Amino acid sequence: MSAPVLWRTGSGRTRSDSAAGWDWLWVVVLAGVCTVYAYAAFVRLFQTFTAFVMNLTVNLEPIYGILLAFFIFGDAEKMTTGFYAGASLILGAVLLYPVLSRWSNRRAKETINP
Repeated sequence: MSAPVLWRTGSGRTRSDSAAGWDWLWVVVLAGVCTVYAYAAFVRLFQTFTAFVMNLTVNLEPIYGILLAFFIFGDAEKMTTGFYAGASLILGAVLLYPVLSRWSNRRAKETINP
């Protein structure tokens, strides 16, 4: 699967960074819970919510991550201006879409029914 990475530690011993034993169990558990179950729940939620709302939650995931990181790490993590520019771009696009969509629909109706 993956080749072990070997390097020298400060004591002169060689350390292997390959997954073994219980690590594979945790990989399978995380794959099942965080991937398979989450995807199945996401598909099931499509029966309740619109595609727009579902896409909105997916598009805002980076923002959720930013907020969680702030609450977990506090001021210990400093972000660059590029990071904030990217976060602003994501938020702007997500918040601007409904406005532009409504404007476009209104304009199309005016074109059809003058």
